[in-house]
Amino acid sequence: MKKLFKIIAVLLIAVIAITAFACSGANGNTNSDKTLDTGNGGFVYTGENDGSGENKITYTDDEETIISVTGSDLTEISEDTEYDESTVIKIEPTSEAVTITESGSYYLSGDYTGGITIAKKLTVHLYLDNANISSATDNAISVKTGGSVTVTAVEGSVNTIESSGKNGLNSNSETVINGKGTINIVSTAKNGIKVDNSLTIVDATLNITAVNHGISAYNVTAENCTIDVTTANDGEAKDGIHAEMEDPESTDAIATYGWTETDGFVILKNVNYTCDVEGDGIQADTFVYINGGTYDVKTTAKFVSYSSANMTAYELQKDDFEYRLSGGVYYKQSSDTQVSSGSYAMIQSSKGIKVGEIDYEVTDSDGNTVTGEITDGNYYILIENGTFTINSADDAIHANSGSVTVNGGSITVTTLDDAIASDYTTKISGGTITATYCYEGIEGSYVIINGGTIKLYCLDDGVNAASDYNVTEYILITGGNVYVNASGDGIDSNGYIRITGGTVFVDGPTDNGNGSIDSESGFYADGGYIVAVGSSGWVSEATPKTASKQYSLVYAGNSISAGTTLTLKDSSGNTIVSFTTAKTSSSVVISAPEIKSGSTYTLYSGSTTLATFTVNSVVTTSGVSAGGGQFGPGANGQFGPGGNGQFGPGGRR
Repeated sequence: MKKLFKIIAVLLIAVIAITAFACSGANGNTNSDKTLDTGNGGFVYTGENDGSGENKITYTDDEETIISVTGSDLTEISEDTEYDESTVIKIEPTSEAVTITESGSYYLSGDYTGGITIAKKLTVHLYLDNANISSATDNAISVKTGGSVTVTAVEGSVNTIESSGKNGLNSNSETVINGKGTINIVSTAKNGIKVDNSLTIVDATLNITAVNHGISAYNVTAENCTIDVTTANDGEAKDGIHAEMEDPESTDAIATYGWTETDGFVILKNVNYTCDVEGDGIQADTFVYINGGTYDVKTTAKFVSYSSANMTAYELQKDDFEYRLSGGVYYKQSSDTQVSSGSYAMIQSSKGIKVGEIDYEVTDSDGNTVTGEITDGNYYILIENGTFTINSADDAIHANSGSVTVNGGSITVTTLDDAIASDYTTKISGGTITATYCYEGIEGSYVIINGGTIKLYCLDDGVNAASDYNVTEYILITGGNVYVNASGDGIDSNGYIRITGGTVFVDGPTDNGNGSIDSESGFYADGGYIVAVGSSGWVSEATPKTASKQYSLVYAGNSISAGTTLTLKDSSGNTIVSFTTAKTSSSVVISAPEIKSGSTYTLYSGSTTLATFTVNSVVTTSGVSAGGGQFGPGANGQFGPGGNGQFGPGGRR
């Protein structure tokens, strides 16, 4: 059997330089633990194979290496599926337990109802050709430590690995599954596949049904394969694909653990992945990298009603009860809403794709058990390409103490919570993202949109920069096409908002407690096409700062009916922008490169003149009174769900 290179993953966390901006640019932001990426560099995919026979993935940002992964030569693994009948050892079908005690290649066909065990420190290749391997009391296949195993599904074969006692496939050694056949894996007791080492899957088709995780390994690399996972919905958080690092052995290892170890990641390239789980669809300790393939992810969750007994039983806080139940459907409510007997809490993580944080349990020098989380890491979700359909109870895509980058692909999301959220930087540079239903759309301490097409339909904020850290949040949009339909703030930042390019359309809130655009430190319109309609209560917050580089027009006054086409024309009758409203509104903010000082523009509501502007300043208004909140009572955010950033990253990890 050809030699397999051990998968080694190294997370190189560099201190990323922050570019300081003046009034026309982004502010550099830090916290007590690290500097954070402003997002100006962008991740670069630098190649796969350097000619040495190893598979390589490297990401850089601002010329600093963020992630470098060296793994097995997957081409070699793909080709290693033919067996030599003169050397392969045929194991006859049997009801007795089979133990393999010597390295070599083994051929199995027929029924093996006593299970297969591979002894320690062996290099073994199993060829499954319509083989049915099962155990009523133990793992169907057990691989002991210190060796490596390759399981090949012979082309055209349909095989079964089934356990009603433990795991379907349980391995303590490096494990490879390949071949162009099918393996049906069933565990009615534990995990479908459990590998306390690295797991590589190439070409094969795996159909997994399990009570616990579908696939659980220290790291998972899969390419050109099909994986379908169903886990039992019994109130336990069990994931479709789960990559968890081995715990450190002492408190001395905690400081560097996670960034010098070699596991905790998921790499999926051209994988057709389907899952229906009560837990996370894909969960990794350190990072998730996806390039190509199709991903149909469904997660469901268990909810418990508000009571002191449930708070004790599930270790919940009062503010965990953030859901209501109406017509058999749960929906998230504002944190301003009074928690009562009609409130519910989600008791586990049920995200579509999740990374971080690393949990540990170690023994200190005094023999005491110490538990905790590593929260100062740089966890990443990196999506290069692929087609994603995510229907999740929890966030669709989420990075704890880390960042999310989407460079391409097609992502369609339906979720009770956030569509894409991270604790640090959420960056969109390409692809198509559609949130057909969500609580909040795109969230992070820093949200950078450099390209792509984004459509968000949100119960609360559409694009939100909020943080639990001591930083100055911001939203930076440099390109792309963005449409937001939000009941809360359309675009909301606890820091500032800067738009320098692209096309941004906002159908904002109808209540006066929220705004189409809301920023604590100011909104700067420096380029691109911007149209934001909504209520008039906080139109001053949606008004660009006079330090903006592009001219803007602001109207607030008469009610504008849903379905009205708003058109801005110049004095020659040329259309600059046209936008059809989805909801009743009473304010309009427009910024476009064609708007020039000294010129006159007319805003039409259908064929009726709504306002005429003669541009005499960077921001020219019509029907707008001075001061914030003049059109509606109270402070920002008190009347509608969400408000200004109170839902920052956090909650269920």
